[in-house]
Amino acid sequence: MAKSQYYVSESDVGALLKLSGLPADFQRLFVRDYVSLKNETSSISEESTELTDRVDSLEGTTSDIFIQIGFLDSRVDSNDSSIATININLTALASAYNSHAAAASAHGAVGNVVGDGNLASALTAGVVKLASAIASQAASTVVITNTPNAAPVAYVQADAATWVTLLNELKTDVNQLVADLNSLTTKVNSILASDVAAAQRAP
Repeated sequence: MAKSQYYVSESDVGALLKLSGLPADFQRLFVRDYVSLKNETSSISEESTELTDRVDSLEGTTSDIFIQIGFLDSRVDSNDSSIATININLTALASAYNSHAAAASAHGAVGNVVGDGNLASALTAGVVKLASAIASQAASTVVITNTPNAAPVAYVQADAATWVTLLNELKTDVNQLVADLNSLTTKVNSILASDVAAAQRAP
């Protein structure tokens, strides 16, 4: 059986105060305590109402927080989608870069594309260095100027002398031509050495 509850009303208090035989000063003290208790009850009621209002406000704030969380969730989902798209693009760029790096020709180049450090070889195209400068070779200035006399029927010393002069000139000019040829050989060897140093020619 449920327990009964009884709440004292103000009329009950008024009837209690009319009873006889109560101690002296009971009515004043009882009324004081009753009014104080009633005020405290009223204050508690007000605080309860204020707490209820704050709870309602917190519930509204909580609802706003849940709305913001839902909004953030949607943005996170959107960012996840964007990140996935970026990853796909990066994968495509990496594939394109690898294909470009492995290409034998690109940007309109003909043949293998090489870098600054890829020197040419006998079988593989590559870069060559600028050959060192070599001075031009001077032309030979050898000219035979002497003309011998025609041979006479009998020996004539003067005619023989012209032949000796011509032979001496030929000897001198041949020696000069040998010197010029040696100089030219040295020049050609310098050109070949310069080409080898510039990786334009195999050693």
